[in-house]
Amino acid sequence: MSTTRVTSALDELALRALSRQHPVAYAEISPALQIVHHSSNFLDLLGLPAQPIVGLSLTAVLEEFIGAEDALQQVLTQKAADFELERISRARPDGQEIFIRFHISPLEDLPPGSGLLLLVQDTTAITIIEQHLMQDRNELRLVQMDLAKANADLQRLNDYKSFLISMVAHDLRSPVNAISGYAELTLEDLLPEISADRARGLQMVAAMSSRLARLIDNLLDLDQIERGQLKLQLEPCQPNEILPAVVEELQPLITSREVKLLWRLAPDLPSLSADLARLTQIFYNLLSNAVKYTTDGGEIRVTTQATPENLSISIFNSGRGMTESQLKNLFRLYYRTEEARQSKVAGTGLGLFIVKTLVEAHHGQVTAESEVGRGSTFTVRLPRNLGVRL
Repeated sequence: MSTTRVTSALDELALRALSRQHPVAYAEISPALQIVHHSSNFLDLLGLPAQPIVGLSLTAVLEEFIGAEDALQQVLTQKAADFELERISRARPDGQEIFIRFHISPLEDLPPGSGLLLLVQDTTAITIIEQHLMQDRNELRLVQMDLAKANADLQRLNDYKSFLISMVAHDLRSPVNAISGYAELTLEDLLPEISADRARGLQMVAAMSSRLARLIDNLLDLDQIERGQLKLQLEPCQPNEILPAVVEELQPLITSREVKLLWRLAPDLPSLSADLARLTQIFYNLLSNAVKYTTDGGEIRVTTQATPENLSISIFNSGRGMTESQLKNLFRLYYRTEEARQSKVAGTGLGLFIVKTLVEAHHGQVTAESEVGRGSTFTVRLPRNLGVRL
């Protein structure tokens, strides 16, 4: 047996051990490109019939090498380091498709032109994985393209929605202000002369107009929040003065519900640096929410207090209260409890979301505590020394 052949028992044992993990076979090729010798698993790995192939030309046994003769001669004379064919698809006798890698290199430790070593590796498993990965990547690219298109469509719709909200809100603001102003002027001019029922009617018109104006403000603020354009105009603000003004605005609703309002305002409460309009809106949304969810004849308590770092404003209502699950979702945009929908309590699901956003824009915190049947308490904590987050 020629010493140039890779035929030792040790070679065969090593090859078999390697083949258990990665199926590999080999053949020795003569300078005339004929098969001189091959490993015992060569035919089986390639799915070739079990018949003698020694002495046959390489291209007669493996048609994949037809046309590659010049390249093989380059390797044979060691003008090229090696020659390789990858991901070659072949069909086994049972019809199973396999993928093969061919690697040809000169016989080691021999003069140029002595022969070639053909290594054959079954790469079916890794090729299938690569194909699946490629398919997944292609599908991911398609999904990304679809998402990009959907995102662009959503952005256009969002821009259109913002335009409509802004247009409608601004168009509504003027007539609402006119109605509210007319109702208040009428009350001032005719109050001594009109009946109590008519006076209450005009007060309710003014209150409902004010409520609609606040809803318009909420819509405009939501648009600014979603577009990242919320800005704060800071000035000294006194919660103990703002809260009574908001309650006066809501007084017709409070009176009609026969709600008892209790004040626990800290004396000498310091002012804080805040956006007056936004702070007023925070208090309005919380107080109007308290009025809506307090049962007729119920109670609302407004409490203010100061610490060295914060001002705290708490608003309690003696309504039906909320569950833990409802509390977790309370400040989500458009969230309303099932009980609120069923009882037809007016609302949009914007108020508390906007409260949370405006409070956090002031570097503050809003929390809610509640127990079913025992009412709810909303607490706003705002820093006395404010650095603004825009």
